[in-house]
Amino acid sequence: MSTLEELFEVQKNVTENVLGIEIKEDPMEYYYSVNGIVQEAMEALQEDTRWKEIVFRKPGYKFELNREKKVVELADILIYLINACMYSGISAEELNDALIRKSEEKVKKFQSMKRISVS
Repeated sequence: MSTLEELFEVQKNVTENVLGIEIKEDPMEYYYSVNGIVQEAMEALQEDTRWKEIVFRKPGYKFELNREKKVVELADILIYLINACMYSGISAEELNDALIRKSEEKVKKFQSMKRISVS
């Protein structure tokens, strides 16, 4: 299992050594990376269309699931996210810390909502 730091390092090596692109803060590369996330998210949705039956409320709606392609598209999203971070000067450690803080905030929020709804 790879750590987030290892994934950042792999992507940095690919970007710098294979593609020949220097990793530095770059607003346009950040912009391209975020747009890549959006595009890959749309592609991921098309590889698993089971949600359409629920969204369109049509039982038996034709759906497709290509799990292998779905996994690849989700991996592409992570690659673009790592790029967006690197082009923003955000390290793996900073992103990891933000993920932990955000998760803790969500837990507190949902716990408080649960207490309110039970009362």
